[in-house]
Amino acid sequence: MIISFVNYEVRVKLEAKSEAEVSGQHADNATFFADQANAVNDIVKNSGFTPVVSASAAPDNSAAIAAAQEEERLRQEAHAQQAAADQAEAERKAEEQKAAAAAAAAAD
Repeated sequence: MIISFVNYEVRVKLEAKSEAEVSGQHADNATFFADQANAVNDIVKNSGFTPVVSASAAPDNSAAIAAAQEEERLRQEAHAQQAAADQAEAERKAEEQKAAAAAAAAAD
């Protein structure tokens, strides 16, 4: 059987096998891969390496701390600007009320 793709083709040969041959091949494959897994586990156990990573130095958080401080400074600055704008608005309204009261008093 030939399976064709755009840039290559795969040739596949189908063989007739008995159930005993297929079962034996399956058992051989299972044994092979189990042996491979055991060999890898032995290497890992005897190598002294562990999957756990421990830090060799304290992390440098200075950039994150500086960014947080700058963000807090900007937040406080924006809050102060808003408070000043609110104060100016309150003063303007108070002046308007005084002017309206003076105009009403002058009209009487």
